[in-house]
Amino acid sequence: MDTRRTERLVERWLHDDPAGFRMARDPDGRAVGVMGLVRVADRTVGSMEPLLQQHTDRLMGGQRTRSLVLGAAYCPERGLHARLLRDLLHHVMANSLLLTVSTPSPRYQQLLASLRFHQHGTTTDDVYRCGRKPEIYSQDFGHDAITDWVERLALGRGPGGPSATGRDVGQALAHVTDLAWLAHSPLLRSPGTETAEDLRKALRDGVRTLADSDALEDAEAGQILLHYYLGRRQTHQQLARGLHMSRATYFRRLRHGLDLLGQRLAAG
Repeated sequence: MDTRRTERLVERWLHDDPAGFRMARDPDGRAVGVMGLVRVADRTVGSMEPLLQQHTDRLMGGQRTRSLVLGAAYCPERGLHARLLRDLLHHVMANSLLLTVSTPSPRYQQLLASLRFHQHGTTTDDVYRCGRKPEIYSQDFGHDAITDWVERLALGRGPGGPSATGRDVGQALAHVTDLAWLAHSPLLRSPGTETAEDLRKALRDGVRTLADSDALEDAEAGQILLHYYLGRRQTHQQLARGLHMSRATYFRRLRHGLDLLGQRLAAG
């Protein structure tokens, strides 16, 4: 990272929200790590906008009073680094906050993807002058959203999780009514889905076709997708009970449906 550019950013964070910084200390009390958070407010727009750029309005609209943006987290000692990040998760969960992360670091990007945060693409500008544009991730830890996040974590763990395309399908279905979100989906690269409206129609039609399949496994998978993503709001546990499926069978069918729908989209 360009030192002068980064120092100017951090100085702005200190000016706008000095209480947003969290320190990690070693057993002797020495400061060995720091995390830079920006609380979203009118006074912090100057700090926040370089981190989010063209994503600012879409991510922050209507949720400013409960939003944080993570701009940096650094600690060379791995154990303390992990504690610093766990402290952040405890804080946002306990206070039902929306956390948005802007990072050019491949390691942080891998961590956020494994934690199933929503990915929103890159910024327009290489803000840290490091040869990589920051990628933007977010997760709402409000009471209604945290259940879905935990279920996404459970769905994505282990070798039985859906493929990368299947995960893209699940995220797109979760935002099927939001054309602005779909406009950034990787699935737009599929044949016949050149626009967000094309993708929304393809997803809805694909789920209904799957639910009407003559193959029992495909039909059960389609029914899960139809009820969970296109029906009334309910949790996976509630839906599994309603469909009289064991938890294991339910998640196998769900993964199968997401992967199959992704394969069909890829094939056009």
